Amino acid sequence: MVQSTPAQLGADFRAGQTLAQVAAQKGISLSQFQASFVAAVTPLLAADVSNQSLTQAQETLLLKRFQSETLPPNWNRSRVRIAPQATPVPAS
Repeated sequence: MVQSTPAQLGADFRAGQTLAQVAAQKGISLSQFQASFVAAVTPLLAADVSNQSLTQAQETLLLKRFQSETLPPNWNRSRVRIAPQATPVPAS
């Protein structure tokens, strides 16, 4: 995301924030996020096409999807999963 490092985003997500919440804190609208995301991912996809791990058709499909979806996946969902707590076993 604009002005965030992967480490910062990871910390925000681990703290339970959604992508929408992080964007709002930075004053970034959904359309600004999408434009920034597409700009960042385009050279990565092009590299995958160059090294033949992705076809040109797949790249085109992904870029169209990224540009046309109303909301990015998990825009309003937190990825934090709470692990179940272990039940202590009484000492005998």
